[in-house]
Amino acid sequence: MTADRNGNGGDRRDDQSRSAQVDFLRAAAIVAVVLIHVWGPSTEVTRERGPLQAAFFSLFVCGSWWAVPAFFFLSGLLLTQRAEFASWKERLAWLRRRGARLLPPYLFWSGLYLLVAKETDPLAVLRSLLLGTASYQLYFVVALVQAYLLWWLAMPWLSRQPRLWQTVALLGCLAASAIAHVWRAVYLNGVDADEFEWLRATVLPWLGYFAFGCLLALRFRGQGPQDALSGMFSGRPEARRTQLLSRTIIAGVVLVLIATGEATYGGPHRDDPLNAALRFPYAFSVLLVMAALGEWADRWMGEGARRFARALARDSYGIYLCHVLVMQLLGGHVYLQLAGLSLPLELAYRVLGLVVTIGVSWGLVRLLASVPGVRRVSGAE
Repeated sequence: MTADRNGNGGDRRDDQSRSAQVDFLRAAAIVAVVLIHVWGPSTEVTRERGPLQAAFFSLFVCGSWWAVPAFFFLSGLLLTQRAEFASWKERLAWLRRRGARLLPPYLFWSGLYLLVAKETDPLAVLRSLLLGTASYQLYFVVALVQAYLLWWLAMPWLSRQPRLWQTVALLGCLAASAIAHVWRAVYLNGVDADEFEWLRATVLPWLGYFAFGCLLALRFRGQGPQDALSGMFSGRPEARRTQLLSRTIIAGVVLVLIATGEATYGGPHRDDPLNAALRFPYAFSVLLVMAALGEWADRWMGEGARRFARALARDSYGIYLCHVLVMQLLGGHVYLQLAGLSLPLELAYRVLGLVVTIGVSWGLVRLLASVPGVRRVSGAE
């Protein structure tokens, strides 16, 4: 779901152009995204499922909230491996390649969602494509396109500025994201209708994560994404372990606070202002922890595990686009009817649903990618 390491949308410098650490993060993030959507209804408190059982499932759902921020972060990190262009012709060529990578799969899968929903109103179809509302996860692509355009306009200039101005720009992006998240949550807390759903499909709530990846790449320019990720932890091995432990504890404490608040009758999609404010530090804490785990995985994963993570990362964009449709076709409505099951049975059912959804979605992407002339809309890299 991100650009190539060298940021040119398809070219490969050499056999070192892929990073196992980046692949690990992308693979883990796509699993986390699917988990949110498959397990989401489990955070509701019902007569059969008390608050304790609901809070248990909330830990998994809310614990995956770092996933979409991770994709924005990695996109900024990988794009900024190349921040300069020799000419405007080269800049325009880069933009065309990015559009050819992102938009055909988005339009293809959006069309399928609208077809299943039997949407025929031309204005409604156009609005769905512009706001990413053909399915509830497609806002990501619309926001990512905006992030790419901002990067294309600003990064060649920003990359030449002193570090102070780069840091100021990052802090401004962080502030914009935090305000957008909290403002949306405050509004939702006061009304029952989300008339401002368009906000989620803008780059504003996600700009801070994207800018953080860009800044990290600028700090480690020329050293590659893996060195940049490793640079998020500094010092000797003992110091790095202490940093990892402290950040894990911080993320865990914030997660408990978020999950406790989410286990309400309002369900998983009724944002609370406090939880919206907590999401930001939680997502950044987990990003740091996952980067450290990715470094460990890069060092200790066997070749088979590396190939698996690389393949899952390669198809992560396609899986993201199609997995909700797979859930619908497999009868996703049954996920709302599990409250009467015991905790072990419900957990087993959820794990099975997660595995089946990822497996079928991945197989569908692979199938389309193998058909001549169809690969460009499959979402496979």
